[in-house]
Amino acid sequence: MIGLVAGVPLLIPTPAPTPEKRDALDALCRALDLSDEQVREIRKLFDHFARRQATLAVEDVLLANRAVLRHIVTGPTFDRRQAHRIAQQVAAVIARRMEHRLELRHELFRALTPAQRATYLDLLRQEPHDGGPT
Repeated sequence: MIGLVAGVPLLIPTPAPTPEKRDALDALCRALDLSDEQVREIRKLFDHFARRQATLAVEDVLLANRAVLRHIVTGPTFDRRQAHRIAQQVAAVIARRMEHRLELRHELFRALTPAQRATYLDLLRQEPHDGGPT
């Protein structure tokens, strides 16, 4: 999503649930040959994950710091201290989101049988861009 904060265009990644993500979850369920009970459990995990992630938006940090961002961009000198403070806030949100993602993967892994775990690990190895499904 591209947004305007302080009158400056910013590229802001937002993890809105997309049909592709839902399709990816369906594909994962098929690839792992999950039971109906496992599918229900994993869907609950993903729903919980999505709700938690929705509370952690980089955009919220940027909007909360709109005046400071405007000053950093348009001020007579670059305020490195303020820029660093906002960067740290953004990094904290990103770190928390990653913690949630890793927790989801852990919970997903625990819901699998040993054979499904082996298949899941194979799927992870096939997805080098970010560590795989989920």
